[in-house]
Parts: sequence; C-alpha cells; structure tokens
Amino acid sequence: MADRQHGNLRVIWEMAVTAERNRLAREIHDTLVQSFAGIVLHTEALGSSLGANNLRIRRTLSQIQQLARSGLDEARRSVQALRPKMLEGRTLAEALEAAAEHLCETGLFCSLIQRGMVFKLPADVQNEMFRIAQEAMTNVSKHAQAKSVWITLEFKDNQAILTVRDDGIGFDATDTPKNRGGYGLATMRERAQRIGGQLEIESPANGGTIICVLVPLAKNGESLNYLKPNETVKN
Repeated sequence: MADRQHGNLRVIWEMAVTAERNRLAREIHDTLVQSFAGIVLHTEALGSSLGANNLRIRRTLSQIQQLARSGLDEARRSVQALRPKMLEGRTLAEALEAAAEHLCETGLFCSLIQRGMVFKLPADVQNEMFRIAQEAMTNVSKHAQAKSVWITLEFKDNQAILTVRDDGIGFDATDTPKNRGGYGLATMRERAQRIGGQLEIESPANGGTIICVLVPLAKNGESLNYLKPNETVKN
C-alpha cells in the first residue's frame, strides 16, 4: 500500500510539473513570441514606407528589428526547451507508451495501440498531440473515476488520429464550454487548432469519455516520410 501511494504521489507530481511546463510554454508563445513577431512586422512595414532620405530613421528601425528578432529567437528557444521530456529522443508513440506506463502506476489499466504505417511527424505536431493526450490522461486520473484507459494512435489517409477513451463516469454533454473549462477541454481544442487539427469529444450515455484529435499531415501533392521499423526520431 505504501509503495502504491508513493507511486501515485510521484505520478501526480510529474503531472503537475508537466502542466506547469506546458503553461509556461503556452504563455511564452502567446505573449513574448507574438509580441516580438509583431514588432518585426510593424518595423518592416514602416521601413518600407519611408523615403530614401530617411537614412537615420531607417538605421534606427534596423536596430529595433535586430533586437526584436533576437528576442523572438530566444523566446522560441525557450518554448522548445519546455517541450515534454518524454518526447526527447522518442517518437510520439514511444512517448505515449511511457506516459501510459506512468498512468498504470496509479492503479489504472492503460494500454496503447498503434495502427497504420508510421511516418515522421513535425516537432510541433508531436508536441501538441502529446500534450493533448497528457491532458486527457490527467482528466481521467482526476475526474473520471475510471478503471481503464485505452489510447490509440492511428495513421491513415494522410492523417494522424489520436484517441483517448476511458470507462469512467463521463460528463453531461449539455454542459456549456465554460462549465467544462476545469477539464482542460478548451486548451485541448486550442492545441489541436494550432496544428490544423480538429478535436472531437464524446461522452456516451453508457458512460466513459472519448477524446479524439485528427491532424492532417500533408496537403495534396506533398509526400510523407515514413519511419522504418524500430527507427527513432531524434529531436
């Protein structure tokens, strides 16, 4: 019993650390990154509108642009540094498997199934899909009163499809988005939208919750890079 409680505390602590890293990365992206990018765009537009005789102003604008670009690069590096540690040197499936193993340590049954021919995912797609899965698993652990969780990662029709399903108590589908905010559903939807994906949430009448994110991976005419068996992506 003591070992199990210790395992539960460790998993909860790791989830809290991950949530804080995600919050910091999101705040840096939504504030500093966007602000620096805006400064660069506005100074470029202002410089283009100036005449050839305004060399002194042009020089000042150029210095502002250089400082803004430097700040933008640093902010982006900070966001990158806050990537989930489970993704370091791992594919998305391997990171999900590690997260599932951690969840099993709390006493829940958790399994991962991968289907389809696996192909390389851009870093931002891996980040957001993994964080959606983490948020979903955290919700199951905290709120669902579930006994089992099933995670599926499927590749088909130029899409990556991630599904997290549990056998818990579910939630009232008639709840407003505001009432569901405590479960991080709005954040998951925002993450899916950032990578051009779509989040679907279902709570069947017989209980449980199904969270599914569908992400298109290639436009018409683009090729996909497939992973060979046992190949690992180094990030």
